[in-house]
Amino acid sequence: AAGQTCVDGDTRAGAAGDWRCECPGDLHFISATGAAAECRFDECVETRPREAVPRGAVCAEAGQSCHDASTSTNGDFVCGCVEPMRGTVTGAAATCTQDECAHGGGKDLCVDAGQGCTDPNTAVGVTGDYVCTCPAPPKGTATGAA
Repeated sequence: AAGQTCVDGDTRAGAAGDWRCECPGDLHFISATGAAAECRFDECVETRPREAVPRGAVCAEAGQSCHDASTSTNGDFVCGCVEPMRGTVTGAAATCTQDECAHGGGKDLCVDAGQGCTDPNTAVGVTGDYVCTCPAPPKGTATGAA
């Protein structure tokens, strides 16, 4: 397969089918004798040589999930924020946001009461600043309440 190295350990006549493919770089192989190797490396859980922890450990350190959608490509792991926070980023810890109108007080009070909801500050830990807005024609707003 592309990028792999082919090795034939026994080139004597009659020693057919013992060749193997090896994966490039840090990718591990699952099976490779007499066929192309299945190369993979899960950056969320596997450690590279000369590295103390998996690259995806930055996700866990930030309290986030890690997903490596393509274990045949390096640097593409994704860190994701844990509910009710939102946000993802490839190759590093995500910057999480917390929209109370999507989850939490604003949704429970404003949206469920049929009102509009705006959260002016979605920074994690900033709560109670969502604004409920009455639908037209009635007018009115309330901060942190319906």
